[in-house]
Amino acid sequence: MELIVSEPGGGTIGREIRFTVDADMGAAREGFVLYSQKDGWWLDKKYSRSNLDQSGCALFTLSHALELLGKASEKTEPAVLGRDYAAYLAESGTVTSNLLAAASREFGFKTEKDKISDAQRIAQLFDEGAVFSFAIVNGHIALAAGLSEDGTKVRVVDSAPSATMERIENASMYLPDGQGGWQVITSLWDVPGAKYYPETDQFCGMEYYLDLSYVASRGVRLIQAK
Repeated sequence: MELIVSEPGGGTIGREIRFTVDADMGAAREGFVLYSQKDGWWLDKKYSRSNLDQSGCALFTLSHALELLGKASEKTEPAVLGRDYAAYLAESGTVTSNLLAAASREFGFKTEKDKISDAQRIAQLFDEGAVFSFAIVNGHIALAAGLSEDGTKVRVVDSAPSATMERIENASMYLPDGQGGWQVITSLWDVPGAKYYPETDQFCGMEYYLDLSYVASRGVRLIQAK
């Protein structure tokens, strides 16, 4: 697994091009743009009265989802989404149900008003090509992007994994151990290819796994191609 960070002139551009040679992470594609919300690039990128560094996790999640659905364009980049969907940022954070409803009309995907909490239905929808936006921990949104081959774990695309690591309760974050099992992530320093930004004291965007049961317990919001 390798993470390539573009740093023209010595500074980050705020996103990573990631590819993997690990068969267990086979759904991660060469050239997939995985944004790092907390690398400092997004501090001056406005999102209503806030910025994408502080309040943009739902928009990064939506951008990642649209990319996986084959709908990536200039209009799906986080800074553009922050401009076009600024009305959906409330005092408590992005009103994700309203954001997805509006974005579904523009980008042509299916969503539902209510969260889905049934693990069996989530697994079935993954088989149908769906992905999901969900509150991975309190105050932070990430993307549920696929199901592991053994059906027990969900691949997560997380623009701000430091927030998840700091806040997650009663659950573990995992990586494939290369032998058909799972390795618990005890520190983000241990994740292969992880990049740490000393300027912000945060880590780059990451992909890892969570138990399906945990993801279902949080409730997920459907994002599915029509």
